[in-house]
Formats: sequence, C-alpha cells, structure tokens
Amino acid sequence: MFFRNITIFLIISLSGSSSIAQILDDTTHMVYGAHTTMYLKEYDLRFNAPRYRHIDTTIFDSYKISKVEQSIFRLQNLGLEGTALRNIFYMAPDQIGVSPGFNAFNSYFKRPEDFRYYITRSPYSRMSLFLGGSNRSITDVEFSRNDSVMFNIGFGFKTMAIDKQIQSLGRGDKRVEDTQYGIYTQIRSKNLKYQLLLNFSRTRHIYKESGGVDTTEIGDFFDQDVNVFLQNARSEELRTNIHLYQQYAIKDYFEFYNSADLYRQRNEYISDPIGDDRDYYDHLLISQTSTTDSTDYRYFQYEFGLKGRINSIYYNGYIKIKKYDFHYKYAVDSMAFGKHVKNPSGKEKYLGFHAGYIINNYHLTGGMEYLDTESSNMYLSLIGKYINLKLNRATYKPSFLQQAYMGNHSFWINHFQSISADNVRIKYIFAVGPVMITPMLAYDRVNDYVYFDENKLPAQALSQARILSPGLDFKLKFLRHFSFESEAIYTTVEGEASFAFQIPELFINSRFFYSNVFYSGNLEITTGLDVNYKSAYYGYAYDPVVQQFYLQNDTRVEGSPVATYFIDFKINKVSLYLKMNNLRASIIQEGYMVAPLYPGLSTNVDFGLTWWFFD
Repeated sequence: MFFRNITIFLIISLSGSSSIAQILDDTTHMVYGAHTTMYLKEYDLRFNAPRYRHIDTTIFDSYKISKVEQSIFRLQNLGLEGTALRNIFYMAPDQIGVSPGFNAFNSYFKRPEDFRYYITRSPYSRMSLFLGGSNRSITDVEFSRNDSVMFNIGFGFKTMAIDKQIQSLGRGDKRVEDTQYGIYTQIRSKNLKYQLLLNFSRTRHIYKESGGVDTTEIGDFFDQDVNVFLQNARSEELRTNIHLYQQYAIKDYFEFYNSADLYRQRNEYISDPIGDDRDYYDHLLISQTSTTDSTDYRYFQYEFGLKGRINSIYYNGYIKIKKYDFHYKYAVDSMAFGKHVKNPSGKEKYLGFHAGYIINNYHLTGGMEYLDTESSNMYLSLIGKYINLKLNRATYKPSFLQQAYMGNHSFWINHFQSISADNVRIKYIFAVGPVMITPMLAYDRVNDYVYFDENKLPAQALSQARILSPGLDFKLKFLRHFSFESEAIYTTVEGEASFAFQIPELFINSRFFYSNVFYSGNLEITTGLDVNYKSAYYGYAYDPVVQQFYLQNDTRVEGSPVATYFIDFKINKVSLYLKMNNLRASIIQEGYMVAPLYPGLSTNVDFGLTWWFFD
C-alpha cells in the first residue's frame, strides 16, 4: 500500500501536464519570499560577526524529525521520539561549574542561543506538521514580523504527542507529552550603536516510564502486548528561561555588552500508586505506597563584557556571576541528609576571554573561561575550506545529582573531585571532481570520570581513559542526480578507566539518494535510503528514577543495520515527505534493541509537511 501510494503520487507530480506547470508558474512570482526573510543569532552579535542568513527552505534532510536523526545518530534514545537521550560518544559538558545533573531531556528545551531574530519585509510564518505511524505527532509553528527595520517580534509553539508502542490501551494512551513555546524580540537603534535581544522559553515534558520490557515473562520481546516493568510511573520536567542581551558600540573596536538569565528546572519522578510496580524498585525508603520525588534548580546569571573588532581581528572579554540554588525535596529528614550536601546554594564568579582572526578562507578562534582551580576551560579552533581543527581542555565539577541525592528509591552522599578532559577533533577534506573524502580523528583523554555504575549509583574512576576514534567520510555524486554518502568511525578505549565508557567499536552512516528539480525549479524531489549501523556493544541501561543511563554488562544491543526509506517533495512554498522506518523489520519480521530492555521503533510510515508564508 505504501509503495503503491508513492507511485501514484509520483505519476501525478511528474506528469507533463501543462496545467500543473501553469499552476506552479502562476504562484511563484511573489514579491516576498525566502529571499526577503533573514535572521541572525545572538552568537553573531556577541562575537562581532553580525551576519544575516536567509532562511533555509530546501528539502534536504527534511525527513529527519527525531533528535536521533538530526544528530546523525550520535544520540541514543529509548526507541521513541521524546524519550531520554544520551550521547553515543563522549562529550565534555558545556558548563564547567555547578549543574543539576538531570540531562536526559536537554535536547527538547530551546536554549537562548537557539533563537533566531528576523528581519522581514513582510509577516513571516512557518508551520511544520509531522504525522507518524503508531499515533505519533509533532506540531511546530513560528511567526515573526517587523514593524520597521529597527524592531522585530515573534513567537514559536511546539507540541509533541507520542502514543505508547508497547502495552497501549489504544489511541490517546500517551508515552510522551511535550509542550513548549517561546517569545522573542530584537530592538536596534537607527545608527545600530545599541541593540537588544530578549527571549523567553518554557518547556513542559512528561514521559510515562515503562522500565523496559519485562524479560522474566514468556513472550516475544518485540510484541506490542509484551509486559513492561512499570505501569504507574512517570517523569516530569519543567524548564523556563528569561534571557536578555544588549550591547552598545562606542566604536567598532570598543563595545560594551551585558546579558542576564533567569532559569528554572524542576524534575519529578512520580510512581502513584506503587502497587504492582513494587518489585521493580531496589528500595522503598520513605513511602511504601507512592513516590513523589523532586528537585528544583534555579539560577540568576549576569555577564558584563567588552568586545570589538579591528579589521580581521575580534575580541571579547567578560566577567560572569551566577547565583544558584538546588533544592532537594527531602533536604530535611531523620538521616540529616541536608547537613551533608555540599554547597546546594551559592555564587560562582567566572572570568573569560575569546578572540578570533579571519584571513582569506581561514577562521582562527581561541579563548578560555576560568572559575577556580578546579573548573576551567581552554579552547582553540581553526576552520578553513579544507581543514577543521578543534582543541579543548576542560576541568568541570560533578553535578549536584552525582554528589548527593535522596528519594524514595535511592540515597547517596559523595565528595567527588572535578573531572578533566582533553579533546582533539581533526578533519581534512580532499575533493577531486565528484568525489569528496574527509579523514577524521577524535581523541579524548578523560581523568577522574564520574559515571553511574552497575548498581545505579554514581561512582568516580580515579584513573584515566583514552578514547581514539579515527573515521572517514566519503561523498560521491554521479550521473548528475545520484549521490552516495557514507561515514565510518572506529573506536577504541584504553586506560584503567576504560570500563566506564561503553562505545560501539564500529559506527556507520550511509545514504544513497536521487535528487532532481522540475518545472523551472517549482518542483524538487529527493528520494533514497538512509542506513545506520552500530556494532553490538554493552549499551547503557536506563534508570527512570533519576533519569540516568548506567553501566551494564549483561545485554548486548544493536549489531544490526537500521534502514529508512524517504521521499521529499517541495512544491512552491510547501515541503512534504514520506518515509518508512525500520525496513529490516518489515522484511524479516524482527525488530532491534536500541537500549537494554528497550525495543527500537517498529516499522511505520510517516508523513510530514512544512509550509512557509511570507504575507
């Protein structure tokens, strides 16, 4: 049925009917469009590169809806969009100071630096709709307009509703519910000496935990009616942030700027009633009947700096003050938990510097951020037409969650020291005719790494791990409209702390596709096959109680290719796509495991569209 519908659609779309061509031609001569709608991000202003970009209305990669697909499979979830995420490869955190430690849903929150500030000659709107098999849907709407070149205002709204794939009671039995919105504005003086950016974002994320498939019961692991461990548990997260940035230029080489953030993150784990879920939990420390654990993290951060540009050189120096508070629900209790928690509230003072130099096709940047002798970050990067080099050395604090926690099912108090990491990333591009070959190398040396062990408890490896990941990216275009792309990464982990890093030895992404344009550019089509492969490895298991991935050595996951067939269309101002997930399962009637006890997405046909409006 799927391929029959695609065939019919292609015949209609590609037919030589002059009437279809006439309709397309008649609607393309618009005064306003993508060519009159541009945007910049705060990064462009902060680092003296106020570069406005045109919005991207191409269809390339439009079928990649999930965070896993958008990360080129460098993220792992629990089988469904909206579930907990972790990085496949090691990445040092952005924050060198205090942090809450609840990171599983980070990617679903729109950060201040992600906002776009537009200059539009007409009201601009974008509507994206995703309708997936097994009752999965995402709606994403954005609107922006200028009342003049000096003032822009806009908002965005996004909802995600993902039904259960296992043990579903029918349509509307949600596994994931996510609602987020943001409001933003930009104000500029006529002489551009003063500029202001302001945004507000809020995300409410609810995930009904399953605990994974109950393998103690008899049944097919990939059956939709197989038992799961948890029936009455859910994780809830609320994040809000108000962000202000403003700058004033005396001269191009001497500008003042400041920014301020008011942030809140509340995490809850609720199991009410515990009932039949009792056997899943290792401990019941506070209540025998229900669980309502929570933490609340808040901070106010202010940054003041000087910056400027002298010809091809730009600089940025700043001081940053962060006043934070991390509140545990059970900070006052008979076990005197609150008395042993280290610095749940306080103030951090940062000193930082960033500089860059642009010459010809090369962009050299470097900088540092210093908090104290236990927390600092130094980095250097060189980006050119053919080379990409990044060096980084960071020392960062363990999170609040890693240091101390008390809930109905878990309790610990630790005094871990800071973690240090050296990171190297190198790419060099060789281009010969239609072939592009890019050798890659990633190297990480990590000391005193903090992780969650096989007992679901935080631990520190007081030793070193060395992660080496050489790779190769290959791209070929042939017969004018056909392309083949593939990247392969081979990883080895050595050192006394190597046991704390579970990374697949072989990681491969490949894509073969056909792309063409018809009717004088009014109809674009891209269709092909996308395949991801990870060699079998002992992937991290997931603890829903504290939203953490932890080590396990009992279950090997992946080890089989996951293929997606996609077809993208763009007709005038509308982009559409159809895709079929997990083709392998439709052929051999067997699923795959994405994480221990969690099956991957079953075979589904998805549909989506994006519609741009410029009036």
